[in-house]
Amino acid sequence: MTIEKVDFNAKHYSYEAEKVISNYIYEKIKDKEEIVILCTGTTRIIGDALGPITGTFLEENNVENVYGNLQKPADATNLSKVVEEIKASYSKPYIIVVDSAVSLGTSYLMGKPEFLKSITVEDKAITVRSWDTKNAMPVGDIGITAIVAYGWYYNFQKKMENADLAIIYNMSKIIAKSIKSALCKKAAL
Repeated sequence: MTIEKVDFNAKHYSYEAEKVISNYIYEKIKDKEEIVILCTGTTRIIGDALGPITGTFLEENNVENVYGNLQKPADATNLSKVVEEIKASYSKPYIIVVDSAVSLGTSYLMGKPEFLKSITVEDKAITVRSWDTKNAMPVGDIGITAIVAYGWYYNFQKKMENADLAIIYNMSKIIAKSIKSALCKKAAL
């Protein structure tokens, strides 16, 4: 398993972050056939809307096989059903999962602010869960996680509710453009 972590000032768009993430994704998908992008999260909480915003950006750029967007989110209420639909629609889906997260501290002090505005890409499933950690399920082959807030265990929902929309918008755009770029490189083979 390899991990790529990209830090940048998310108040401004970062072409360097886009390039690093795109190259990482391309190396993982270049020999895969059925690529599916699952953008998880709800539209009811700002910090958790990163996935649906990313899904909408992808669809607006004519990327196919995208599940989860602003009109039809893939969230805790329907995620298992969406995953079942993906498995029924494709014989061997290679799933790229996009999700947001809070950097949690390990003590009663605040989480680690240095992780805010970082995007981590891993070639492994990520565990998607609801606020109360019920229905936690590992999903995907590549996990793209954007840290949109920081806090500690007892206030992470409030942190997600009050996340900075400008950061989420730029991170979503970077992730969507990175995925699109990787898919275009693959199509050019």
